[in-house]
Amino acid sequence: AKVTLASGTAATKLSLDSEGSGILAEFADPLGAKETLTLTGVTDFAQIPNEAAAKMQIVRPDWPSNLAGLQYLWKNARARNVTIDEQIGVTITSLLNGYADRIVVPARVNRFGAAVTADDMVFVVNPNAPARVMQGIHKTKQFSCEIVVASADLTQIKGNDDKPFIVQWGWTGARSTGLFQEKDKLLAVLSKQRNDTNLEVFEMATLPDTKPHHVIISWDEKRLACYVDGKKVKEIDPSPATLLTQSGIRFAENAWRGTFEHVAMYNRFIEEPEAAKNAAVVAEELARRKALPRIEVQAKLVAKSKIPEPGKMAPYRNALVVNEYEVEKVLKGKYAQKTIRVVQWGMLNLKPTPLAAQEPGTSVKLVLETFIDHDELVPELISDTLTEDFDLTLYTDVNL
Repeated sequence: AKVTLASGTAATKLSLDSEGSGILAEFADPLGAKETLTLTGVTDFAQIPNEAAAKMQIVRPDWPSNLAGLQYLWKNARARNVTIDEQIGVTITSLLNGYADRIVVPARVNRFGAAVTADDMVFVVNPNAPARVMQGIHKTKQFSCEIVVASADLTQIKGNDDKPFIVQWGWTGARSTGLFQEKDKLLAVLSKQRNDTNLEVFEMATLPDTKPHHVIISWDEKRLACYVDGKKVKEIDPSPATLLTQSGIRFAENAWRGTFEHVAMYNRFIEEPEAAKNAAVVAEELARRKALPRIEVQAKLVAKSKIPEPGKMAPYRNALVVNEYEVEKVLKGKYAQKTIRVVQWGMLNLKPTPLAAQEPGTSVKLVLETFIDHDELVPELISDTLTEDFDLTLYTDVNL
């Protein structure tokens, strides 16, 4: 294989990514903002090989704006999420999985690829990722965590030690440090002393609503700063509290509810201009996401598909079911037919949803989008035991 730029510069090194499905090209000099790249010499295994030649314009990602000290990257499930391990110069593809009942399961995502949290499930990263992050912190004594969060509500509260963590970046014994939410507040947890089980909690910011917000927590031994949507909302001297150095990165611990994406961790402190630049790029990307047409109906449940039994779902842990409703009233949008079929969650993490208890005749309000527009649901287990009706457009319930 050969990869060249329009200028004639060839790649100095070619390799496969960690998934074996992509070619990684390394160049001696940094790429410009836009380059034209030509790929030749890649063939399939046909008896007469077919060459997969390609010429494409590539645009350097605007986020993160500064890759220096980048230890971990997970943009979302639709991105490649590739970083370079600075220690050994190897490309790393970051993976994110759900973890429930001590079993690793596929992470549930929305149609934009953001992780969707669920009760009794945390999200874990590649086994070696926490060690890389902590090694970077040991080297510089600095750390920043960048993440875009959309809280499901602003009533989330903590129990004794059961803080609803958005992200954990270390722990000692049974105690964790990281960023958690209490009602509408974002709080950072540090250790009072190195490897101490006593923790210090710092209120850092207020979430104004449940929309996506770009958040950065940045730390060194004398500074702890928080930026929300690119603006510094707080900076304090946290000493002698410090970052725990025991490995561990988890998301949505203790049933934090919401979605998260655009995760980056660095072994350096981030100042406000960089935070503002990253937040602006993310805001522009989010603004480009098009909302799907929705309808809202008041409808009476007529027929239910059978919800699979938990013991017969392996390897799945979630199940969608197709149900039929009689449309009593169209509240928003347009829908002309008298009945409607809806794909809904019947089982999440091997536990029945409230839908399981609904009996035919129950009247509910449904907020719906067409199922064909939600390709993230296609890999899920779908139970449809209703009589076939090809005249009905299939919808999905966005509230479940």
